[in-house]
Amino acid sequence: MGMACLFGHKWNSCKCSKCGKERDEQHSWDSCKGKCTICGKPCEEKHDWDLCKGHCKKCYKSCDKQHEIRDCRCTLCGIEQHNLTGCKCTVCGKTIHSFISAGRGTGKALLTCTRCGEKKIEPHTHSYWCNQCDYCGEYEPGVKNNGDFYTMQKDYGLILVGYEGENDSAVTIPEGITHISMGHLGNFDNHDEITEIVFPSTLKSTGMHTFSRLKNLRKVVMNEGLESISQSAFYGCPLPEIYIPHTINRIDSGVFNKITEIICHENSPAHKYAVKEKINYKLLPQIGEVPEEPPEKEIFTNIQQSGTVRHIVCLCYNGPLSNQWKPQIQDYIINSETNAGSIINQMSRITFDSFYDNTHLYNDFSLKMQLQKIYGETYGFAEAEKLALNSVYKGDLKQEGGNELKAKFFVLYE
Repeated sequence: MGMACLFGHKWNSCKCSKCGKERDEQHSWDSCKGKCTICGKPCEEKHDWDLCKGHCKKCYKSCDKQHEIRDCRCTLCGIEQHNLTGCKCTVCGKTIHSFISAGRGTGKALLTCTRCGEKKIEPHTHSYWCNQCDYCGEYEPGVKNNGDFYTMQKDYGLILVGYEGENDSAVTIPEGITHISMGHLGNFDNHDEITEIVFPSTLKSTGMHTFSRLKNLRKVVMNEGLESISQSAFYGCPLPEIYIPHTINRIDSGVFNKITEIICHENSPAHKYAVKEKINYKLLPQIGEVPEEPPEKEIFTNIQQSGTVRHIVCLCYNGPLSNQWKPQIQDYIINSETNAGSIINQMSRITFDSFYDNTHLYNDFSLKMQLQKIYGETYGFAEAEKLALNSVYKGDLKQEGGNELKAKFFVLYE
């Protein structure tokens, strides 16, 4: 006996956890492997067979057993197997229909058998998480139609419960909607034509599996203000990348495929989610902080001072104040470009965005990252960095009668 066990052993089943001594009692048998999991002593191999499924219930080792059918029922597990001609079993005489929806009725679900054509009417059934009938897909009372979208007003907001558009590759969810429910097999089920979805500024949360069946979805523009994304919302979508706003505070497991690259702010919930789920990610500066070591000073190169305007970006401090003066700021910028000889047409865009910290307006790296985010959401993140570098810094906007910097604006030319 070692000194460690001078006053007695500390047994873990059949083995002392202090000195390693073994005893022939209290073994931890793995009957499927035929040995003790602690000391390795052999025992009789004994499986718990599921004879109908043909494998052991514990280790899934295969066996040769199958169902034992008597009078169309397995004597082992009770499952029924019939020999059907049409809808009637030739062995026991039982009639078995295969009903599917035959269309939407008034207050009832219309069903028809796929084998014999028999029809029947059933009451609608709505589960607690679904606003459509499990039989026919008809919406429950209280659901309103808004074009291609079906919504329901709840105490906590306006809920999107269904989408029935056709042939629209780009879908913009209407303003005012605050939540997207799971709906009937996913709100966007059987819409392979959809490649792009834009969230409204009012959206707060998405339901489980909401977009998971959109097998051609490649672009999603999320809104600042979105707070939560439920389980598997985009699982199955071939999204190459997606920007997740800093307002997100909850992301459930399995939301994205592993092929999706997440664009997010450093130390945000989206950043932590990407690390936990082992998903590729690209970081933007942490909100409220200026990087300690900004990169090269000359980030923005004045390629040209006038031309055909593709995009004007005004980056402001103090969002509410900039919104108040947005019309005047916009007129000033457009007049400045027009007077410089630039061409502004119907394809030209203008975007206003704001920082939480005025020091960002003095930091080239923060400005570049914000431009990348804006261009990425508009044109795709693949070329966002190039567009940011090609943006021309055109001037500052300061408070009248003072020197405090309120905004900077940039122009991206064709």
